[in-house]
Amino acid sequence: MNVQWQVKFLRFAAGMKRVVSYISIDGVIYRPDDVIRLESITIDFHRIRRILDIPSKITPGHLNKTAGRMEHIQSVLGDKNLRRIVEDQFADDMAYLGY
Repeated sequence: MNVQWQVKFLRFAAGMKRVVSYISIDGVIYRPDDVIRLESITIDFHRIRRILDIPSKITPGHLNKTAGRMEHIQSVLGDKNLRRIVEDQFADDMAYLGY
């Protein structure tokens, strides 16, 4: 993997807020009524749209398909050191969301 890309990725990941930071108050994590996951965004969105009775004119999709090129994603997942860093950094999110 390109070392320059690794450095950029780690810098980017370090600045990301954790999911649990959005759903916790005073250290207590509150469970939302539902979760929309990126890997199933269309299905999840339409399920919630129906629950909230929102018209079906909107369909979510990938706005920037080139932002995370597959070779970069696979290189992060395949690099044990990078994967460990990401898993450690996002351990709360991964546990909370069941990854």
